[in-house]
Amino acid sequence: MKSKEDYPAIAKALVRSLHGPKEVQYALLSNISTLSKNHPGLFDPYLHSFYCFANDPLYIKLVKLNILGNLATETSSPTILREFQVNWVVFIIISPLHHERCMREKMSFGSAPVLS
Repeated sequence: MKSKEDYPAIAKALVRSLHGPKEVQYALLSNISTLSKNHPGLFDPYLHSFYCFANDPLYIKLVKLNILGNLATETSSPTILREFQVNWVVFIIISPLHHERCMREKMSFGSAPVLS
């Protein structure tokens, strides 16, 4: 990459390319997952692109949930937690680190108690 100014254009291109075959989606999502750990702000505008669909294979859902966990901020957490509630069982079993991170952020999600 030439410079950090190119990052938003690259993020946009990656997200735009997610509408291909599942194998291509997985490869792109895996790269987005890695990038979202180091540069989470790049993917904030595309948060909804990482929501899970009923017809997504489990391996796609898991990467999407990982990305959403990486993108969690105080501002985006209510939206992300609503998505996690939809996929709560998979998320709790597969990705407990993100669950604890969200809970540490003291984000409220309905009537469930928030742990300190």
